[in-house]
Amino acid sequence: MRCWDLVLSKLEEDSSPKFIIILDNCGAELLNDLILADFLLRTWPASTVTFHAKSYPVFVSDAIPADVDKHVQRLSESTAGSKVAQRLRSAAQNGRFTVDSSDFYTGPQSYWEAP
Repeated sequence: MRCWDLVLSKLEEDSSPKFIIILDNCGAELLNDLILADFLLRTWPASTVTFHAKSYPVFVSDAIPADVDKHVQRLSESTAGSKVAQRLRSAAQNGRFTVDSSDFYTGPQSYWEAP
């Protein structure tokens, strides 16, 4: 069984999957994360998506919660991204799309200790 097939089979078993996306950088990476979140929310209507951001930037490009809002705003100002922004804002109002931050992502811990 291929990896993707295994993931899809697990998602078919769960009617309301919870997705966590760990953010890294702003710009194109964060825009792709937002588009992925929109895809997941539309594909699994009972799902939730949580972005885990850094609580403060270690490097200039690190994504923090305020950057998510700014990128959604930029999406809303574009013809191609305005519908994505509308859906993400609606999902946020309904509690299906959230952004959390933690000092964990700027510290020396291992990922098995993640929040």
